[in-house]
Amino acid sequence: MVSESNTFKIVILQGGADNEANLYSLPDCQKKKNLFRFSGSVYSLDFNSDGTKLAVGADSPDVKLFDMANTESAKNLSGHEGGCTCVSFDPLGEY
Repeated sequence: MVSESNTFKIVILQGGADNEANLYSLPDCQKKKNLFRFSGSVYSLDFNSDGTKLAVGADSPDVKLFDMANTESAKNLSGHEGGCTCVSFDPLGEY
């Protein structure tokens, strides 16, 4: 799956079975860093409308929320009993 941040000119490519969310730079497609290794496959990722936040849903009960200015840490959004198959930001940024 692929998602692009216009703010940071990066692309995230995730091969679901490898359990990783990785940052790659454009246009050379060089791996920039591994954001996080999940305990199961990554199912969904989404940037907010200005590209400053990234949500990642995987085969685990927590959604990871990354601030793209500091990708070293992530907030856990918990409350699911199973994996999270879809994440999405409000495109208008109201909620």
